[in-house]
Amino acid sequence: ICVNMPLFKRSFDTNEAGGILISVADFDAASGAYRVMLQRLFSAVPNIATERSALGGASNGAHVTAVLLAGQDEFILRHFRSFFFWEGGADISAGHVLEKIASKDCRFLLMHGDQPSKIEPWFREYYTHLFRALELTAEARHLDFTSVVVRGYGHEFPPEYFPGIDKWARHEKLQI
Repeated sequence: ICVNMPLFKRSFDTNEAGGILISVADFDAASGAYRVMLQRLFSAVPNIATERSALGGASNGAHVTAVLLAGQDEFILRHFRSFFFWEGGADISAGHVLEKIASKDCRFLLMHGDQPSKIEPWFREYYTHLFRALELTAEARHLDFTSVVVRGYGHEFPPEYFPGIDKWARHEKLQI
């Protein structure tokens, strides 16, 4: 089952990246909305295996995944054990997710491109250091953490990597 979820913000702030960036301030709005929508899915589709379920996203979708984890959303943690992030969520994860006790029972897949952003080229260097810090934190905490640098891509999410995420979610060997 693959679900494409909308993003929810507490408020729209035109002073911040067009008003669309998800942050920890959006936890309550996102948590409540995702709980309602996902509960409908779980009610309609019985016997969904938590251990084979993954939640994640790209860019802002990765941010909202990190926000739900940073807030230790009990509904999300009860239904998902695997979380993936493409080009987002790292800064929230760095300060609020990997240090949480509940993270010990989770799996993480962090994917990012190696090409600079056309808008802000310095982001790539910043994120390269941030991703490395996350890898070291996960290693020190003995977390199930996989980090993949996708060569030749920047912020866009290459569809040829979807099958790899699917395999990872099923606990198969990741071959990317």
